[in-house]
Amino acid sequence: MADWWDAADTWLAEIRSGQVNTGIYNQEAWFYVSVAESEFWFGSDHNAIDNLITACYKLTDAISGLNPYAEDPGPTHYEADFLEKYCLTTWESIVSAWVRDDFEGRAWTIAVIDKMRQLIWDEPFDITWSSTIGQAGGP
Repeated sequence: MADWWDAADTWLAEIRSGQVNTGIYNQEAWFYVSVAESEFWFGSDHNAIDNLITACYKLTDAISGLNPYAEDPGPTHYEADFLEKYCLTTWESIVSAWVRDDFEGRAWTIAVIDKMRQLIWDEPFDITWSSTIGQAGGP
């Protein structure tokens, strides 16, 4: 069970790495744009165009790091996977948290469950529905 929780750090590191790389590409693009502007004003049109093309490639790299539909997805792809795998609340995540934290918060949990029982106490009970709990296709 510990591996599941430890993997979250790896995912967060991937997100941060993608964000850093995107920032680096963006800075490099601005450098090439400023060089292109200087070369344009000094009459070196071909060098200016070459630097603008390089800047466009750098910006494309930066954007592809943020675009989940890019060929080589970056932070957005990792964020989605991280959220899907580690941030959705499931019964497994709740039970794992209790065990890991030596059952901290159990009093609140039991109080809420008891209140839910109280609220449904007078509702009709469907034996067919309850018999499928935990089975394929059941609640």
